[in-house]
Amino acid sequence: MADFVGLRDIASYITPVSASAVTAITAGAAAAAVTGATIDRVALGLPQTLVFLFQSSAKLTASATLSLNSLQFQTSPDGATWTDYVDPYRAGIASPGAVSTGPVGGGTVAGVTPVEVYVASSDQYFRAVFTPALSATTSDTATIMVAAIAAGFAHNPAP
Repeated sequence: MADFVGLRDIASYITPVSASAVTAITAGAAAAAVTGATIDRVALGLPQTLVFLFQSSAKLTASATLSLNSLQFQTSPDGATWTDYVDPYRAGIASPGAVSTGPVGGGTVAGVTPVEVYVASSDQYFRAVFTPALSATTSDTATIMVAAIAAGFAHNPAP
């Protein structure tokens, strides 16, 4: 009979990190790229996977959307020279597109959009770059921030 081990202490297998500052956007403004915070994989104990959690809260008019566009990941050996990173298992990670849609009559919508990236073959430093955009031309607003969960460590519990 196989042993079954319940995972009761998930926190000992993962390390959460901030992956961007809180960014506010307003309808009608030009969509601008957001460069996420630099994540030092060595300081985290060299995780093999990062799950980026794009957290948003938006005040949207009916049927208007908040989108995450032009999502890319970058890696660097020194924290200064960045190159685009391609996940060897998910070549060409697609941008999530519309992540929130305004309800009938408009209102506030909150959500989390996860994107997993295998980073074992990346350099020491890693970050996300994305462009949040609102489809409405007036009145809509949104805030978005990114957290990441580092997992897949060579040794558990996580450092």
